[in-house]
Amino acid sequence: MKHDIREAFIHHVFGQFRQYCVEKAFSGNSANFLDFLLTLEMISEATIKHFVLLQEYRMMESQFLGKNKTERVQMLAQKYGLHPNTIWNVLKDHKDKFILTNEKF
Repeated sequence: MKHDIREAFIHHVFGQFRQYCVEKAFSGNSANFLDFLLTLEMISEATIKHFVLLQEYRMMESQFLGKNKTERVQMLAQKYGLHPNTIWNVLKDHKDKFILTNEKF
């Protein structure tokens, strides 16, 4: 019988998370789960940067912050101490990442 690696991953991650919570006397809430994933470096720094920049850019766009794309990029660059080209590259190369669609449910 073939096993699903994704299901095994979920099983093992939650098993380690339960142990982590017991050892740290943490509750098993979402914030602690995210902390656990970050502690284990299961989410890369690049993924964190891409997610934050894309989410904040989309929020700025939806709230009409900044006159245009260039100004929004400048605002993010200043906020996070990044070179504007870094933000332009994330927007260009990863624009379709981290978007929830019905197909993903």
